[in-house]
Amino acid sequence: MAEASQESLTATRTASRCTAQTTRGTHIFEINGYSLHKGIGNGKFIRSAAFNVGGYSWCIRRKHRQSTDYISVFLQLLSQKAPVRANFNFGLVDWTTGSPTSILRDSDMSKFSTVPNAEIIQTWGIRKFMKKSDLEASAYLQDDCLVIHCDITIVKEPQVAQTAVIEVRVPPSDLTDDFGKLEFITIEDMQPGVFKALLHFMYTDSLPDIEDIELDEIQEDEDVVKHLLVAADKYALERLKLVCTDMLCRSLNLRTVVTTLALAELHSCSQLKDACVEYIMTSGKIGHVVASPGYQLLKKECPTLFVSLWEKAT
Repeated sequence: MAEASQESLTATRTASRCTAQTTRGTHIFEINGYSLHKGIGNGKFIRSAAFNVGGYSWCIRRKHRQSTDYISVFLQLLSQKAPVRANFNFGLVDWTTGSPTSILRDSDMSKFSTVPNAEIIQTWGIRKFMKKSDLEASAYLQDDCLVIHCDITIVKEPQVAQTAVIEVRVPPSDLTDDFGKLEFITIEDMQPGVFKALLHFMYTDSLPDIEDIELDEIQEDEDVVKHLLVAADKYALERLKLVCTDMLCRSLNLRTVVTTLALAELHSCSQLKDACVEYIMTSGKIGHVVASPGYQLLKKECPTLFVSLWEKAT
């Protein structure tokens, strides 16, 4: 019987990727003497200092209108001859917790433009941001001081790049036998949503929207960030670890600061640990800290840190 000859095959595989380029930034606008600004005149406004996000200059405007019961807050593009796509989130800092509460989240991309001979839209925001009476009776106003917190995400032109051109010579073989040798790796100590966000960061150098990360029985953004920090520490992704650290430092509050401190100690995050200790020492509410859910965990898991913390307190 004649033996049939087998020839190797050549297979070519190409790939490309379109990546949305984003830049994020935060500005804190503190308004002292809130009541004194009421008399600046109908239709006039006060504004923050100019700040830079994504290579563009911005400011926050709080407008006074005598004809309405609401205060108005807007984000303004100051850069000239610039079209920009961005979304933004306005919040007010709650003086009882020290954390911002989101009041307006712009879920869609807004188009800002200062280009001549085009549709010029320099500002986006909301006229009915909050009722004046509600604001003045809330924890957002203390000692006649109001703090506006603004997060901005700038979307630049997407970049398309060819990621791979691979030419493989495939020798003749029994494909059934070859496929039977493939192995799967199971990662048991990480939720699928966290692993997916981890891969997204590794390939794009940016995180997806925290609210889009699906985790089991976890509702708060802060919990999601903590899971990401643990994963970043495990796989030595130092930049992701720094991003998570920064997000947690900005969201500290009396209810969670102790559990965050224990997490920082367990995963060697000195910057986050220092921020937690400073928050506790300057809060003046040690009783609230002792009553928090993470207090017993701190005593059990990090006894050395626990003793050090109370030595500083005394």
